[in-house]
Amino acid sequence: MEEILNYESLTKDVSSDIEKLFYSIMCRRWDIVNVQIEKNNLEWQELNKLTYKDTEINIQKCFVKNLQFLKSNKNKVYYEKLCDKLGEHFKKLVADKNCEYDSNDFYKDKSVFDIFFQGNQPVLDVKEFTKQMLPAKQLMKNNATMVLDEVGTGKTVAGIYAIQQIIQNRLKETPKNEIFPSAAILIVCPYTKREDWNNDIRRQLGRNSIIISQSDSGEIIKQKSQNPNKPLIYVMGSAGGKSDGSKSALKQSFKKFRSDRKWDLVIIDECHNCFNNYKDIIADKIMLLTATPIVVSSNKVRDFQDYEDLMNNILGSLGHWDKKIPYEKNIEPIKNSMPKDEDIFVCNYKEDIFNVDINRKIKFIACDRTKKRQEWFNELRSKKGFFTAMYADQDDNRLSEKMIENFGDTLNDYAIDNNAKLEKLVQIIEGKFEFKEYETKSIIVFCEMQATVDMIYEKLSYLSNNKIMVGKKYGKFGEIKNITSNSSIVLERLKSHIRMNKDNRSILVTTGKSGGTGLNLGEFDTVIHYELPYTNNELEQRFGRIERADDLITKSVNCDKPILIENEMIFLVNKSIGNESDFETNRMLYYAVNKVNIACQYMPIRNTVLFHPNFTERLQHDAQTYFETIKNFSECEDGKRKIQNYINYKVKEKEINECIVVIKKSLNETYQNIINDEKEIKGKISKILNGVEINDTIKEHKDKLGDFLNENEADTIEMDNILDRTLEYYIWLKNTLKFYGVELTVEGDNTNYSNYDFTNEEDASIDLENEYLEENSSSLNEKDFLETITSLKTEITHRNLTLGLLCEKVIERIKSINNDQKANGIFYISNNKFINETVKQFRDRSNA
Repeated sequence: MEEILNYESLTKDVSSDIEKLFYSIMCRRWDIVNVQIEKNNLEWQELNKLTYKDTEINIQKCFVKNLQFLKSNKNKVYYEKLCDKLGEHFKKLVADKNCEYDSNDFYKDKSVFDIFFQGNQPVLDVKEFTKQMLPAKQLMKNNATMVLDEVGTGKTVAGIYAIQQIIQNRLKETPKNEIFPSAAILIVCPYTKREDWNNDIRRQLGRNSIIISQSDSGEIIKQKSQNPNKPLIYVMGSAGGKSDGSKSALKQSFKKFRSDRKWDLVIIDECHNCFNNYKDIIADKIMLLTATPIVVSSNKVRDFQDYEDLMNNILGSLGHWDKKIPYEKNIEPIKNSMPKDEDIFVCNYKEDIFNVDINRKIKFIACDRTKKRQEWFNELRSKKGFFTAMYADQDDNRLSEKMIENFGDTLNDYAIDNNAKLEKLVQIIEGKFEFKEYETKSIIVFCEMQATVDMIYEKLSYLSNNKIMVGKKYGKFGEIKNITSNSSIVLERLKSHIRMNKDNRSILVTTGKSGGTGLNLGEFDTVIHYELPYTNNELEQRFGRIERADDLITKSVNCDKPILIENEMIFLVNKSIGNESDFETNRMLYYAVNKVNIACQYMPIRNTVLFHPNFTERLQHDAQTYFETIKNFSECEDGKRKIQNYINYKVKEKEINECIVVIKKSLNETYQNIINDEKEIKGKISKILNGVEINDTIKEHKDKLGDFLNENEADTIEMDNILDRTLEYYIWLKNTLKFYGVELTVEGDNTNYSNYDFTNEEDASIDLENEYLEENSSSLNEKDFLETITSLKTEITHRNLTLGLLCEKVIERIKSINNDQKANGIFYISNNKFINETVKQFRDRSNA
C-alpha cells in the first residue's frame, strides 16, 4: 500500500525555507506558515515577489487560493497573526471562490497537482487526526473497515484519508499521456450531512464532489463525467428519494452505476440508519462509520456480525468473492481494544484523540403537569395502545390533542389551561429565577413531534432580536424568526450568529431525526430534552451535536495538560403527583435507557444517563418509594382483603372462563355483539345480561357466576392495574440492575426476563404522526409484554406470592448499587462482569 500522504511526507525533499512556505500555504498548515514568515522576517512587499521555482505562481496566488480556509473560525488566530505581520495589503486580499485543486484555472499549462504535489493527492489540514489514518490502512489491506469512534471525534476524517488513498492509488496506476478511468467514490450519509461532506472534501482534499438529490434516481450517476483527471466523488442521502412515492431512488442509483462498473470505494456514514438500503451496492472497498452501531429490538439485536455480513455482501456481490473480508477478521471492541492494521475496525474515544478530559453535566428539572395526566394516559392507552399513549404523555398539549382526537371534547373535558412544562422551558432559556446561568447560553431544544417543535418555536419567538436568534428545523422545513424560511441555511445562520459576537445567542428547536445525528453544532452550549426518544443510542447522538472535534481541537491545542470539557444536558422530567412512582411519571426516560445493558455486551460506551449519579440516585429513591407504597398496601387490612379476593378470583378463573364460553355459544346472534369483548364479560355478567332474553343454559351459568363476579369486580379491576404497573416496573428494573452488576431474584420467580426488553421496531400499534420517526424509532412490543404480565400475575397469585414479598428483596438489591460510579468513564460487560473504567485504564489494561 502507498504511504498515506501528509504534509511531512510531501515536503521531505524540499530544500529551502521558501519552498517550504509555498507548500505550507498549499497544504493549509497555517502554524508552519506563521513560523516560516517570522523565522525569515518576511514583509509582504518582499514576500509577494517570490515565485515557485520556474513557474509564475507567487505567494499571493497561493494565499488567494486558500484564503477562505484561512479566514475560517478554526484558523482565526493564525489569520490575525498574519494580518498583524503582513499589514494592509494582505488584509485586502480577496479569496478565490473557485478554490478546488482539481480546477484548471489556477495554472493554465499544468494542474496544481503537477506543480506542487507531483501527481500525489495530499491530505491537508487534518494533522490533529493521525489516529484516524488507521482505518484507511485497514481498508487497503482487508478491503473493509468499520469506524466506531464516539460521537464528535471526527469520523469524517477517517473517510477523508480513505478517499485520499483511493485517489492516490489511481493516480499512481495511470500511465503517462493515457486516458484512464478516474476513481469512483460514493459517500452515503444522512440527508442533513451531505453539505458537510461536500465542504470537508473541498477543505481537506481540495476536490469537488457532486451532491445527489434525493429524487435523482441515479440520473446524475448515469450521466457522470468521464474526465480522467478528476475523481468522481458523489454524496448521497441514505434514505433515498420519494419522488416516485417510494424509497427506491437510492437503490435505483446503485443499479444504474452497476451496469458500468463497481465503485472503487463506498463510505456509509451513520450506517446504523437505513440499514436495509445498502444491499445493492457493489464496491471494491467499503468503510462504515457509526458511533452507535448496536440496535436492540424485542426480537433481534443488530450486532457486529450483521455489519460484517453487509460488508461482505457489498464486496462479494455478483460473484466477486475475491474481495471478501478474510474470514478470521472480527469486530470485537471489548476483546480487542487496540486494533491494528490487520483488523477491520477502530474504536476511539475523545481522550484517545484530543488532549481533553470529558465531564458531562446532566441535570434533571422537574416540571408540573396537568393533574389529569395519568387518567388521560390510561384512557388513551386503553384505546390506542401503550406506545401512542407514552409518546403523547411527554407534553400536556400533545396529550390533550390526542384525547380530543380520539374521544372528542364537546364538554371541554380535555382542555389545558396552562402548559407548566413549556413555561419552565421558557424560564430556562430566558435565564430567570434559579436558571440565571443560562441567560447567555446557546441552546438546542430536542423534541420528537413536529407539532411540539412548532409550539415551542412560536412560544420563544418574542425573544428574537439582534442578540438572540430563534430557529426551528425538522425534515425539509426550517425557519429563523423574522429572518429566513430557507431551511437549507437555517443551521449555518444560527451557528454564524454565535460566532459573530461573543454576546450573541442562538436557540434551535428541532426533532431528534433532523438534528440528532451527524450534525456539527459545536457552537451551542447546552442540550435540553423536551421530549425523549425511545432509545439510548439516540440520546448519545444528541449529546454529540455540541461535543465536536473542531471545538475540542481549538480548546486543547498547545495545552500541556488535558483541558476539562464540561457540556451540559438537561432533562425536563415530569413531577410526580401523589404516590405516583417516577417510573410511571417519566416512562419515556426509563424506557430510553433500558437497552444500554444489551449494547454494552458488544462495545464500551460513554453513556449519557444511566451511570450519572443523578440517575442512580433517582433509581434508588424511586424504587424505595415505589415498593414501600406497594408493601404498605399489601400489609394493610384493606389491601390484604383485595389481594385475597383477587387470588380467589384467579383460583376460579378456569371455571369462570368455561362459563363464559358456554354463555357466548348459547346466546342468539342478536345479542352476540353485546358481549363480544371477553374482558368486558368478566365481572359484568349480570349487568350485561340484564334485560336480555336468555335460555335455561345461560341462566344456569349466570346464576353460578354472577354473585361471585359482582362481589369481586372492583377488587379484581384494581388489583389488575396494580399488578400491571408493578410487574412492568419489576421486569424493567430486573433488566436494568443487571447492568450495574446486581442480579435481582425473588423467590418463586423463575421467568427468563431477558426476552422482555420492551422494544419492537415493527409494532404496528404506534401512531406515527411524524414521518421522520419512520426509520429507526424503536418501540415496546405490547403484545409480548402483556402476555408476560398475564403469565406472571398467574404465577405470583397461584403461589400466594404477594406484592409485599417483592419489596424487601428489590430494595435490598437496589441499595447494593455502587453509587460512586464514574459518570464520565466508559462502560462495558466482559465475561458477564460489569466494568467501569476511564479510557486510559481501558487502554492500559489492554496493553498489559
